[in-house]
Amino acid sequence: MLANLRALFGVFVDIMLLKRGPEELPASRLLLTVLVALNIVLYSIAGSVLAPPTGVKAPDPWLVQIAGIALILGWFRVAFLAVRKPERYVQTMIAVFGVNLLSLPVFPLFAALAPYIEQKPGGEPAPAVLQLLVLAITFWVAAVVVRIVKVAFDWSWFVAILFMVSSSFCIATLLGLLFGATLKPG
Repeated sequence: MLANLRALFGVFVDIMLLKRGPEELPASRLLLTVLVALNIVLYSIAGSVLAPPTGVKAPDPWLVQIAGIALILGWFRVAFLAVRKPERYVQTMIAVFGVNLLSLPVFPLFAALAPYIEQKPGGEPAPAVLQLLVLAITFWVAAVVVRIVKVAFDWSWFVAILFMVSSSFCIATLLGLLFGATLKPG
């Protein structure tokens, strides 16, 4: 059992290093369910603990995570059905959510950058090293996910990037419509 987990972790690391693709993963619905549940729990906890307080009443992070993951799962399901490759869905989703879990340790960097985003006039800018580190990690994770999409759908880089940009925009818009923040009275 431990050897299998170690091998699975090795495949996820290789995917992060662009050495392997989602086809190297098992097509296990149970594994996908576990990874989805871990994403919901860990990102909800990280969002609750590390998110800076704001002047708006934020929606429950658990609901946002569940809705976001449901939208991602639905978006990819529809895309795979549209291109007539539904057999690749489970492995691709395992790769996406596994990479997402591996990128969780950088969440504190995003939390450290958050206070600088809503700058007050005359406030200090974020340290350049922090900005560059967050930018580099963001682009790397995006490149890994685009590569997963490229391999899974047998698309060109351009189409895979277009798919990920459109999915990010559409899912963010839908989440905004579902969980639009309201100002606290007062």
